Amino acid sequence: MDVTIDQTIRRPRSEVAAYVMDHRNDTTWIGGIRRSELLGEPPLREGSDVLRVASFLGRTIEYVLRVDRLRPGEELAMRSARAPFPMTVVYGFADADGGTRVSIRVGGEPRGWYRIGERLLADRSRRSIAQDLERLRDLLEGRDG
Repeated sequence: MDVTIDQTIRRPRSEVAAYVMDHRNDTTWIGGIRRSELLGEPPLREGSDVLRVASFLGRTIEYVLRVDRLRPGEELAMRSARAPFPMTVVYGFADADGGTRVSIRVGGEPRGWYRIGERLLADRSRRSIAQDLERLRDLLEGRDG
């Protein structure tokens, strides 16, 4: 599974990236996330672990993502340290006409129950990420500032 979705948000790249890279905002803009917690001492940095509890396809999933790359304002790349299957999540940020182009790439190798529904998982992931980016755009463009 390899899904990439992007969206332009009419806000400065530094602001958009800072919002997305702050795990405390995950439950606000990522629809399936019920809880997000930095494990260990702040701030978020390479090697940090973030616990997420999510609801996906009617199931509750708890997983830990480890930060592989953190380039403030440009990229946050994480991979599963503990999850139902190996996965990666990469948030990218680039200047775009009138704002910021945000991309989210999710990749993984579904196993067990998830492998049986791999096509459904990819389709649902694509829709979910698109909705998350729309929610993020609405949140950030609706701010005073």
